[in-house]
Amino acid sequence: MGAANGASNSGGDGSAGRASRGRGLTVLQPSPAGPALSAYFAGPYLQGEVHDPQQGAEYTAAVEEIIEHSLERHVTVFEHRATGIRVWAEALDLRSARPGCRTEVLYHYTTREGFSTFLDHRQPVQEALKSLCYGEPLSMRASSREPNQLRSIHTHGAFSIPVLVPASCCEQAPDEPENYLLSFSVGDLQRVAMLGWTCLRPKLLDRPWAQKPGELREGYWHCLGEFGAGLLLAGHTPHALQACQQAARGSASQLGALHADSLRLRHNLAAASLVVGAAADAEQNFKAAWEGRCRTLGRSHPATARSITELANVVSGDARRRKEAQAWYRKALEAKQACYGASHPEAASCMIALAYSLWQDGSRDEAEDFYKRALLISESTLGPEHETTLHCLTNLAAIAKELGRKGELDRLLGRRPGEKCTKPIGR
Repeated sequence: MGAANGASNSGGDGSAGRASRGRGLTVLQPSPAGPALSAYFAGPYLQGEVHDPQQGAEYTAAVEEIIEHSLERHVTVFEHRATGIRVWAEALDLRSARPGCRTEVLYHYTTREGFSTFLDHRQPVQEALKSLCYGEPLSMRASSREPNQLRSIHTHGAFSIPVLVPASCCEQAPDEPENYLLSFSVGDLQRVAMLGWTCLRPKLLDRPWAQKPGELREGYWHCLGEFGAGLLLAGHTPHALQACQQAARGSASQLGALHADSLRLRHNLAAASLVVGAAADAEQNFKAAWEGRCRTLGRSHPATARSITELANVVSGDARRRKEAQAWYRKALEAKQACYGASHPEAASCMIALAYSLWQDGSRDEAEDFYKRALLISESTLGPEHETTLHCLTNLAAIAKELGRKGELDRLLGRRPGEKCTKPIGR
């Protein structure tokens, strides 16, 4: 497996030493250091070995938290001390595009937003690939240089995605042999798409000892849980639920029920249970995650606030338990206000959920009050045309219409651009 030396360019203008154009990225310049990760991705990684940076090494292991639709994903990365660039600890395995071809280990540089978009498993894998590419046929820019081989003026927020790519898909830049243009035919993408998101299955899960429960390592449950969360986003719910269940139970058994990883995996198991319609299981697991986090992290921690908010959402789905749901929402609001501040959008989102439950329960005045408070926060922090702001205006207009307040109704409709009719109140 080959890897040359080079500077990075992942989607800008083709000039040497530049990363993707995005927030927090500027010029990346070559450094004389040798590669430190390419040998790992070319061999031990494919055998399921876990790279563990030693104390004092150029890279340190870190976690990038990505919150997606009730799921808490902790994505392992290797952070380069000097540049701050975070390298995904997994790799985009594109070897199936052209089986039997020699493999290159390259690096695609992007922003945090680009990294999160790529890992959004709700889209088909070919769409995720397209998010890294441009043009027709699809092309991707990559480099054989690792972050430790770059110097940067400012790389705050920069990320790198290792790519295992067939050499025949790679074309070196004539003047910059370290820079590559990766091109994929329709057939190449179809072969990758046939594997779906399994092309991102952590190699650790395929180790021989992974089939022997007594030999499972601590990092196994983390990897399995992350894979389960990805499967859930991709819509593979039966397999996702099974993976989340195994990860939560295994982590609790090996690390303890109150370990941070165990509580996060239990929270995600609750989210998976809810997707498959097991509301009772979801409620039980969200509540257990919240109680555990209250004990270990405190009531005003962001993770604790997320668990109690999701618990309130589950309970609110039962029309017979609206009063109970409102009590949970009030506790969630207290937690979010203590954590983020009284005027944060997170607090506003909780006010909106509480207001909707109150409206369903016939408490129009109190519902209106919470919608107005949420509207003030949303307008000042997110802007007058943000969807949250418009949602509050719509629901306030619906309440004004129900209560016969024509003057207030006209005023609210006048503040909503392009729409002069009321809609039924919505969550």
